Amino acid sequence: MVDLKKLEKFTNTSETQPTRGSGITAAQFKTLKQMGFVSLHKIKSKTGKLPASPNHFALTDFGRSVVAQAASANESLKSLLSTSNRELKSLTATIRDLSSSLKTVESRVESLSSKFNKINIQSPQTPHTSTKQKLSRKDKIQLLKEFQFDSRAEEKLGALFSTEIYFSGLNRRLNLSDNEINEILYILYEDNILDIQMGQPQNSRDRGVKTPSGKIYYWGRILRG
Repeated sequence: MVDLKKLEKFTNTSETQPTRGSGITAAQFKTLKQMGFVSLHKIKSKTGKLPASPNHFALTDFGRSVVAQAASANESLKSLLSTSNRELKSLTATIRDLSSSLKTVESRVESLSSKFNKINIQSPQTPHTSTKQKLSRKDKIQLLKEFQFDSRAEEKLGALFSTEIYFSGLNRRLNLSDNEINEILYILYEDNILDIQMGQPQNSRDRGVKTPSGKIYYWGRILRG
């Protein structure tokens, strides 16, 4: 098989090259000639005599064209391989980054799992329990005021409200039970901070303040703080 790479250096010259020492064997020259790649020449010696056989060759136009196309295709292949290699490196780097991110996520999951396992689910600290422990008497009074004025902005201290406001408000904010709310409201009534009155409920589902005697008061108002 003829190595076209050896002929590539001859594509840009029209000068003849010596057949000996060119790195191309006699058999290859014969093939090249049969294919129309080269033409052989007899070069006169210093004495002016022609040799018995051709001793130089030159690429034909066809040979020069084929060799040039082969060289161009070779460069294109190199460029393609180079691009593919860069893309492969980029993909490898992306996979490495993803692997690192996954390890970080796994580490966080393990950390969260460890913290979760430390929680005593047999006796959880619910908002109901923890909030009650933190609230002082003054805090409870202040919350009652806030519930009253939250319902209607134009109301003022001393205005009469349905006690349902206090039940729903304390249920929502502190997660207290109806019995606990009733106890707080009645203590404030005894301290003359909250005034409660019987009357009729606005709605059949309204909750009122039950006294020890069994009476239910559906209306109230803040007297002082």
